[in-house]
Amino acid sequence: MRFYESRVARWHLAFERLGQNARLVKQSQGLTCAGCGLDGEAAFGRDLAMSAMEAHHLVPVADMPEGGREVSTDDFAVLCATCHRLIHRLQSPDDLVGLRKLMRGKGPGKGLPWLR
Repeated sequence: MRFYESRVARWHLAFERLGQNARLVKQSQGLTCAGCGLDGEAAFGRDLAMSAMEAHHLVPVADMPEGGREVSTDDFAVLCATCHRLIHRLQSPDDLVGLRKLMRGKGPGKGLPWLR
């Protein structure tokens, strides 16, 4: 599945993507976190998981050209809020392997004990 995406300036000068694209990603990939494995649908039910789970750009929005770019659902990873925050602290925003290691306690921190 492919769709078009562009940056949108908001009044506070942040850039965001269209919410419908995030929904397409979650519908395509499911609602399980690619970092820690949290099954959002099992944990929260489908409706809450659709709003709680996040579609993470593997290529940053900041690198998006002014005119936008064509993307596919494969250009994203579905992450829980915690993993989404953490992947932005890694050297590369597409390092899902590094994120999984971090979450399992094999990276810089102690990780989540229930994932070991």
